[in-house]
Amino acid sequence: MKKIIRAIPAVLLLALPYLLMVWLGVAGMLSETELPGDGTYTLDAGMVDIYDKAFRMVPVIYIVIVLINVIWLIYQTASGMSAQKLLFWNMLIKLCYIPVFFFAFLAMLAGFATFLVGGIAMVIAMALIMLVFFIPPCFYGVCGCIRAAKEGTLNKALAVVFAILHCIGCIDVMIAIVAYCMVRSSNKKRLSGQMNANTYYNGTIGNGYPGNGYMR
Repeated sequence: MKKIIRAIPAVLLLALPYLLMVWLGVAGMLSETELPGDGTYTLDAGMVDIYDKAFRMVPVIYIVIVLINVIWLIYQTASGMSAQKLLFWNMLIKLCYIPVFFFAFLAMLAGFATFLVGGIAMVIAMALIMLVFFIPPCFYGVCGCIRAAKEGTLNKALAVVFAILHCIGCIDVMIAIVAYCMVRSSNKKRLSGQMNANTYYNGTIGNGYPGNGYMR
């Protein structure tokens, strides 16, 4: 149960762009009414305020979820959450955001192609959307790299480089995968070494030869 509760902030951040899309989509459907006879829909003057209120709530939802994640990250990093877990969430969130960034990129290309005021506005809007959804996951990557340096699962210089690269678009996804795989591999080697040392000390070495008990 504790694991589920701990995962809630990260899951909310992961689902944030899709949650906002559903939120605005539902509000849009509620603000429409079906015209009698022809089956078409139009905006209901009495219900259009629903969509306006829903749209104004978008920044509030975004800020609340991001703040929850920032507070959660600071607490978990200070209380000793492993770098592997932090980097896992960082990698998962960035991978789940790829469709959002891909759609925004296509919309920007469409905006550039129009060369009109509406196209310029679309380019600016999509650039802002990419920025606001790019920044929050970077917190996970940076905190994960800091934690990895403290644990010794990443070299300090490499951890600094990875933390910086986590804040550069496109490269951040590759670095998220590489950092997680390196930390996971380092943890596996460390665990394997501890198990071999314990086995040696307890009287057996690997394939059953008796140990002399001087190693821990």
